[in-house]
Amino acid sequence: IMAEIDKIDWIQAQVHKEGLCGLRYKAKVEDIQKHAEAIPQAVAKLAERGLHPDIIISGTGGWRFLDTVPRGAGKKAAVHFLVDHYNYGEEEFVVCGDSNNDVSMFEVAKHGLIVRNAQKEMVEWYERNKASRPGVCFSEHDNAFAIVDYLKRRFPSTA
Repeated sequence: IMAEIDKIDWIQAQVHKEGLCGLRYKAKVEDIQKHAEAIPQAVAKLAERGLHPDIIISGTGGWRFLDTVPRGAGKKAAVHFLVDHYNYGEEEFVVCGDSNNDVSMFEVAKHGLIVRNAQKEMVEWYERNKASRPGVCFSEHDNAFAIVDYLKRRFPSTA
């Protein structure tokens, strides 16, 4: 995967840590827009070699992160693992997020919180899906404070 994506000269590899299941790259928004066909072409070339990664784009400002993970890996799979491994019930499990790379968690969790300072793509997902996801709410607070506040209100007996 690295060999194919490294051919795209305007994408910069981030530090790859031993043991991680994915790869992280970054690119300028203007380059992603200017070369919109490059990423799907790279994914198609990888598919020809039997590799099928998911590429998740997130970030704010002039840069975007491109997280490259094996198909079926990522935050959605992590939620499934935690629910199954710890035998959580739907009412006991909450996901929280602020960016496009968090969307997959919200697609499988019954309850969730999107922080007020979430990135545009996350807010847009919420607006499109809030009617069908009544257990997901949008906070009036930013960052970790939003999560702490939500947990205190949702689970008052543990506060």
